[in-house]
Amino acid sequence: MVDQVLRSSVERVELHRDSCERGLVSLALVAVGRAAQRGCGGFRLTANAQHVAETTDHLNLQGDALRALGDVLRVRGEPKAAAAALRSAANRYERKGNKSSLAAVAAELDALGL
Repeated sequence: MVDQVLRSSVERVELHRDSCERGLVSLALVAVGRAAQRGCGGFRLTANAQHVAETTDHLNLQGDALRALGDVLRVRGEPKAAAAALRSAANRYERKGNKSSLAAVAAELDALGL
């Protein structure tokens, strides 16, 4: 299940075409591979990615990191925390004007039923 969540998150991040974001995606993928080799959990990895994203002014990147964090929290059985992360992601997408990602997050929030 975590592999599916990570794959889904990576697919969303890969949609970005900005060269800076592509570079960050490459670094994130390297980190995922290294973390998997060390047996690190998805929560720590996504929380770190979210922290790094917050240091940038890329609202889509921040939203994607928060959405990935929400995915991991949902899989961990923490729906309220997942919903909070998803609401934060929605805020970033709304500020950016990214209607498609905003709609996808809204669907994920509806699926949580909170």
